Amino acid sequence: MTLATHAVAGAVAAQLVPAHPLLAFLAGLLSHFIVDAIPHGHYKLISDLRSLDVAQDVRMKDKNFLIDLLRIGLDFAFGLTLVLILFNPPNYIDWTILLGALAGVLPDPLLFAAVKIPQEPLVALGRFHRWIHAKKRYDGQIAKTILVEILMIITAVSILTLRP
Repeated sequence: MTLATHAVAGAVAAQLVPAHPLLAFLAGLLSHFIVDAIPHGHYKLISDLRSLDVAQDVRMKDKNFLIDLLRIGLDFAFGLTLVLILFNPPNYIDWTILLGALAGVLPDPLLFAAVKIPQEPLVALGRFHRWIHAKKRYDGQIAKTILVEILMIITAVSILTLRP
């Protein structure tokens, strides 16, 4: 999933327990793994950052890595913008919602960190992340990938209308 979808799902999960920041963070974190278990596609990273076999060889100052970092940053910024538009009242920032959005995104950079810094608990988290991740992927199938992302965001937002 894109970071934008993870941010929205994390924000929704946090809204299920808005009075408890720690639970909101944990709900956002859990949302990442639930969403990743659903078959989806990924956008291609030109530095092969997603290939865990290659990630140790990624040069942090390589031009392709910096381009990927910019693309990932834009994906993250788009997600936070969506969260602010969808869930925050005007002239007010709900920090619990942002905390959930950040937690919803967090496992992906931690997966990269686990490869670059193979220490516990990062290694165990990375192993769990790869285990729970959907085995069926729609990489290269742009229409199907976009459809899944949109459906995930709609589903996540719809969850809020179902709660009492």
